[in-house]
Amino acid sequence: MKYLIFFMLLLFFAFSCTSSKKITPREDVIVEETSKYDERFDPLSLDDDDIVIETSEKQQKETKPERPSRKPEDKVQEFTTEQEVDGYRIQVYASRSIEGATVAQQKAKDEFEPLGHKVYMIFETPFYKIRIADLQDRTKAEEVLEIVKSMGYDQSFLVFGRIILQKSVDNNMNEQGF
Repeated sequence: MKYLIFFMLLLFFAFSCTSSKKITPREDVIVEETSKYDERFDPLSLDDDDIVIETSEKQQKETKPERPSRKPEDKVQEFTTEQEVDGYRIQVYASRSIEGATVAQQKAKDEFEPLGHKVYMIFETPFYKIRIADLQDRTKAEEVLEIVKSMGYDQSFLVFGRIILQKSVDNNMNEQGF
């Protein structure tokens, strides 16, 4: 008897949840929901602050010496070739923030480009990394690393990878038959 009452209640519950009438959405409700939103907003029209990195007074006072120009009668043309090879760079900074990395990159440029080392910002998820120099020889890379550490970058370290070597080649046009 208990089972029969339980079974009847279960059937009643199951049939009360079903409906034979097909439900269709009302169009006036849909129109009202979409009309709430103004989709004319353009984020490019915002007048937001951009990141501006000011040059230091020291950098403004320094002027780079100009390279002597070659005369056309020298008949010598200079070529620069870039070659990607295995080598070393020195990582001096890593951050998840692009703003912090941009500031660190500018500081590194101010300090290391006068020494002849190029500065790179590399993004490897999730970090922005600042690396300097293109060094093919490990002993030379370790020497530069010690100089970098003495400049206050105590946490810097060597990174092995692909680097870009730039070679300057002077070719005499007469020797090549031009």
